[in-house]
Amino acid sequence: MVLLKSGEKLLLEERAKSEDFGRGTMTLTDARVVFERMTGLISKKTEICLILPLGAIEDVSVEGLIGKKLAIQGSDEQTGRIAKWKFSVPNPSSWELAVKSAVQSA
Repeated sequence: MVLLKSGEKLLLEERAKSEDFGRGTMTLTDARVVFERMTGLISKKTEICLILPLGAIEDVSVEGLIGKKLAIQGSDEQTGRIAKWKFSVPNPSSWELAVKSAVQSA
């Protein structure tokens, strides 16, 4: 689970799979979107792969006809890289609405 900053509220968190990072946990707060995964076979460590501040998100959509995926385009806080990331989450449409709502509220 992501460590929340002071005053930050958890909005949504579920297991997810990323085309770029593999399996992990996707977290939406009122300030950012975070994707983290566990690494290591014996000594497990949590690795944060992506931190997207809500203000850095440019577009959120659901892509695909059968295997629908949540697509988020923006600028990664850690690397500054502008890209589009795709995530397989249990209900992509609800994630899309939640992220768009959080971006508008931010």
